[in-house]
Formats: sequence, C-alpha cells, structure tokens
Amino acid sequence: MIINPLILPPIVMGLVAMQYGAPTPEAITVVLVATLGYLILPLGLLLVLRSKGRIKTIEARDRERRERPVLVGAAILSLWVMVMWMAAGSVRHPISGVALILAINIWIVSLITQRFKVSIHVSGVSGAFSILVCAAWLSGQPVPGGVGTLIGFGLAIPLVMWARVMDHAHARNEVLAGCAFGLLVSAIQVVVLFRLGWF
Repeated sequence: MIINPLILPPIVMGLVAMQYGAPTPEAITVVLVATLGYLILPLGLLLVLRSKGRIKTIEARDRERRERPVLVGAAILSLWVMVMWMAAGSVRHPISGVALILAINIWIVSLITQRFKVSIHVSGVSGAFSILVCAAWLSGQPVPGGVGTLIGFGLAIPLVMWARVMDHAHARNEVLAGCAFGLLVSAIQVVVLFRLGWF
C-alpha cells in the first residue's frame, strides 16, 4: 500500500485552508479535526472489523465484504461535514465543500460497489488532485507549495494505479474507473459548489 486514502482528506483540507487564507492556528485545527474524522475513526472501524473477521485486511478488498465498511464510512463522512463546518472558522465554506464532496463521493462509491469494484485508493488520490486543481483555477488562489504540490498529487495517481494492480488488489479497469470517477466527479462537484459560493 503506497497511499492510503484515509490520509488524503486532512492533507487536502489543510492545503485548502491555507489556500483560502486561514490563519495558522485555524489551519492546524482543520487538519486535526479532519485527521480525527477521516483517518482515526475510519481506521478504528476497519481494525475492529478485521479483528472480528468480517474483513481480511483493512483495505476490505473483497467487493462483497466492502459494503458494510463503505456504508459506515459514508455515514461518518456525512456527519463530519457539519463537524468540519463548525471547526473551520473563516474557511468554513471551502472546507465544508471538500467535506461534502468526500461524503457524496463515498455514497456514490458505495452504490457502485454493489455492482462493480472500483479502486477507492485511486479515486481518493485522483479526487484530491482534482479538488486542488479546480479550487485553484476557480478561486484564483494558488495551492500552497504551488505547482510542485499539484505535480506531486498528479504523479501519485499513476503510481497508485500501478501499485493497486501490481498488488493484485484491483484489475486495470477498476483502477481506471477509480481514476475517472475521482477526476471527473470531483471536478464537477467543485464547479457546482463554487457557483453556490462554497469555494
């Protein structure tokens, strides 16, 4: 496993908070609250499910066994939209926008997973890239770290795709579907939320 999708929301939210001018203490609060809701709680759930034998790995690789962890994760992410709204202070609109995108996307993935296994790892990294690019483009605010940050996220996409196929976690069509989903759906969502004043 090269990049676990659970680490991406705190990173993206921290970058978006700085991009939109959050004072340092506020950006740190955003990252800490995002880490609790998007990394610690879901990871704890996965570890409990693994210890009870309901999933074989914390990645929940079997499509048939993914449904419960993905649905519970979707519920957590949905509740966390409001938590991020309360924690984000001066940058609550863009941070809540990212939180809303994450919640909507995991619900969509939970529906897709009932018929087709899509790479959540790839959709996560490609979605993060798409959110950062679209937010910078629409707002005119540069991403912290500039082009280097975007290049790093952009290069991570094919790397994660390759790793998921080489690790036999996904077939090529599953990582391609995850990439297309992350790039396109997240971009559309940022554009819509920007027009609604959330970015």
